[in-house]
Amino acid sequence: MTAAESRRCFAAASLAQVYDPLDPDRSDLDTYLAIVEELGARRLLDGFEAHLKEACVGSISEIFDAEPPYTPRGCIAQAWSVAEVLRALRKTS
Repeated sequence: MTAAESRRCFAAASLAQVYDPLDPDRSDLDTYLAIVEELGARRLLDGFEAHLKEACVGSISEIFDAEPPYTPRGCIAQAWSVAEVLRALRKTS
């Protein structure tokens, strides 16, 4: 899988929800969160702040292009996209 293909796999903010029913034990996130902290990866969530003021104000679009400028696509307000970003922000704060 190329880097572009892997980025496309994660273009939907709701991807984690696919795995939760299969593996509801999310304790595996602790390892990933340690890596996030070490690499400063939390800054990846910073782009959502500006997006909250676009399209449906205060919400997050369903999907985004995998390449810059990461154009939002799909519906303009997707609950699970908001939920995943909030969950990631809470876990990395």
